[in-house]
Amino acid sequence: AVGGLLSVSLNASRFATNSAQFLLNPVFQSALTVTYDQSLLRNFGYDVNQTGIRIAQRNRSISESQFRQAVIDTLQNVEKAYWDLKFALEDLKVKRHSLRLSQETLSQNKIRVDVGTMAPIDVTTAEAEVASRRQDVLLAENALENARDLLLLYLNQPKTSPLWLLPVNPVDEPSFDDQMQIDLEGAIAEAYDNRPDLEQTQYLLDNDEDLVMQARDAMRWDLTARAQYGKVGLTGRRPEVISQARPQIVVDSYNPNNPNDPNDFTLQVVEVTTPGAPALDEDLVDAIKQNFDEDYDNWLLSLNLSIPLGNKQAKANYLTTRLRQEQRRELLNSQELDAVIQVRNAARAVVNTIERVKASQVNVRLQRER
Repeated sequence: AVGGLLSVSLNASRFATNSAQFLLNPVFQSALTVTYDQSLLRNFGYDVNQTGIRIAQRNRSISESQFRQAVIDTLQNVEKAYWDLKFALEDLKVKRHSLRLSQETLSQNKIRVDVGTMAPIDVTTAEAEVASRRQDVLLAENALENARDLLLLYLNQPKTSPLWLLPVNPVDEPSFDDQMQIDLEGAIAEAYDNRPDLEQTQYLLDNDEDLVMQARDAMRWDLTARAQYGKVGLTGRRPEVISQARPQIVVDSYNPNNPNDPNDFTLQVVEVTTPGAPALDEDLVDAIKQNFDEDYDNWLLSLNLSIPLGNKQAKANYLTTRLRQEQRRELLNSQELDAVIQVRNAARAVVNTIERVKASQVNVRLQRER
């Protein structure tokens, strides 16, 4: 948690030779070492060493937020396509009704021309109106088919689905509340809390803050303390060594009466016995066991100080991360402003639409009364 590194290593080796000078052949060696390194300046502390974990957690949250954004966009597209289809269907009904009215007007004009109460030019005008209304019907039918196909596309219908060949008739009717009250401040606060794009940028800004802290820490000196403890094992194979006695000439004594004469000494022949040794037949496993059973240990304590000269790379990286953090902060401010503008525009659009619907209802009522 504070930047320490604990490592355990076990090394084992086998060495064999054809030289007769080695008492053991082959030789098996092993070394068990436990090392702990602790940074005391750079990379010291909980925060800097948890940076990677926090960034990974936020990146996961960003992925979840992006998935939520994709779901929201899909639902929005499906809902919009549904109401576009509903509008296209109702618009086609209106266009067909207008065509029938224009056809009735044409029939009435022909009768009036026949009885002499209307000029023939009025029939021509009515025929042109019928042709125009028929063109409107054709365009509305095409718009209806396009809206139906778009809805099925957003619903991810396979190309073999029979729905592509069947009419799709929306059954839900749009609701209308002419007394709707809009809480603009509440809507803006809800946008701040629930918009995935703001959430993702905030996560990235938090990541930048950790990266700036990490880059600032990288400019410090590097002081590392090391504590190391190890045990070694050594064994091998050898034949039995038999004890032997052999004569050997040794210097008995110098003449104390003439100590300056190096040649004035006596020699003595003595019998020297070479001790024997039992045969040894051990392998690598026995060498490893000695790491735990025998008292062949060693230890090390050290401090290592590294002072970078200039340290331009770390300084450049720090300035880069600071600049990226400031850019991200400006992006978040811009996105928050866009969210406010979009909410305000949507609120005005709702109020304007309510008033337009009211005016249209009054216009329809007056047209019928006329």
